[in-house]
Amino acid sequence: MIAASFKKTLFCADTSLLIDLWIEYYPIEHFKDLWKLLDELIEVGRFFAPHEVWNELANKDPSLRKWCRKRQKMFRRPTRADCKHLREILQNDSGCVDKFKRGPHADALVVAIAKGTGAIVVTRERRSGSDSTLIKTRIPTLCKKNNVPCIATVNEFRTAIGWKY
Repeated sequence: MIAASFKKTLFCADTSLLIDLWIEYYPIEHFKDLWKLLDELIEVGRFFAPHEVWNELANKDPSLRKWCRKRQKMFRRPTRADCKHLREILQNDSGCVDKFKRGPHADALVVAIAKGTGAIVVTRERRSGSDSTLIKTRIPTLCKKNNVPCIATVNEFRTAIGWKY
């Protein structure tokens, strides 16, 4: 059951959240009720991620990738409006893409899709150190710069969806 204050809230997930939930904090074999709740949120379109997150999961935990493969509905392709938001984000913050990383880059798209849908970004990235010392702008900072709400801890997310173990 979802917390009453978040009954209609949309959540746009970053890759780091899925990895940390699956591997670090709440593995499915021990916390089946959490993953069932996520399934319910996915089914009604309230928990989603850009398709680029799926691409970032390519070389991650095979069991997480298998779980996600069965839930392709959660991975959204960007709309025209999302692309407009993405363009604005990239124009205003060239540091949101790690120029040294090869492969998919989901961070700015997570924020763009959240902005376009009114969703809360859910990530495990933290704002740490001054942004000038980082290789790229972290998601919580990117959300703040673009007026997009952000949850950056697993505990906050757990509270937001009303899940107790």
